[in-house]
Amino acid sequence: MRAILAGTMLPLVLLLVAAACGAPTPSRSFDVLVVRHAEAWSNLDPQQREGRNASEADSLTPKGVAQAQALAASIGNIEVGAVFHSPSGRASETARILADHCQAPMIRLEALSPMQDGESVEAAAERARTALVARGEAGAWIVVSHSGVTAALIGEAEGVASKDRLVTCKLATGGLKLLRLRGARFEGVR
Repeated sequence: MRAILAGTMLPLVLLLVAAACGAPTPSRSFDVLVVRHAEAWSNLDPQQREGRNASEADSLTPKGVAQAQALAASIGNIEVGAVFHSPSGRASETARILADHCQAPMIRLEALSPMQDGESVEAAAERARTALVARGEAGAWIVVSHSGVTAALIGEAEGVASKDRLVTCKLATGGLKLLRLRGARFEGVR
C-alpha cells in the first residue's frame, strides 16, 4: 500500500519541489526560441575548411557570423531571461551574438551538446528538456544547440513521430523555431 501511495504522490511531490525552486510549473508558461547554431567551418565540406584544425573548425565562418547577427536583428527587442547554449564553439559564438543583442546572460548547458552516436531522438529531447526545466529562469529563453537536439525538441513539441524528427524538424544553420514551455513540456506555437 505504501508503495502504491508513494508512486501516486511522486508527481505531486516533484511539482511542489519544482515550484519551490522556481522551476516552470503548469501555471507558468513562456516562449522559447530554439536556434540551431549559425554556420561553422565544420558544416562545410573538408576541402572548404581551408586547413583548419578541429578547434578552428568549431568556430563560425564569416557567413555564420552574418547569420547570427541577422538572427539577432530579427529577434528585435524582446525581453530574454537567458540564452542557454551547448558548450561547442559554434553554439557559444552564436549564443554570444544573441546574448549581446538581447542583453541577457549566457548559460552553458552540457545537455545541449550534439547527439551522440547511437543516442535516440527521445533521449536527446529528454536530456535537453530536463536540464532546461531544472534551471527555472523566468522570461523568454533562447536555446542554441545543434541539428539533432533542436529537431528532437521541436519534434517532441509538435508531436512528430520519433523516426521522422531528424528530417522533418531539422533547422538550417542559424534557423529559429518558436516553442512554448508550459510546465515541464514544450509545445508547438502556430
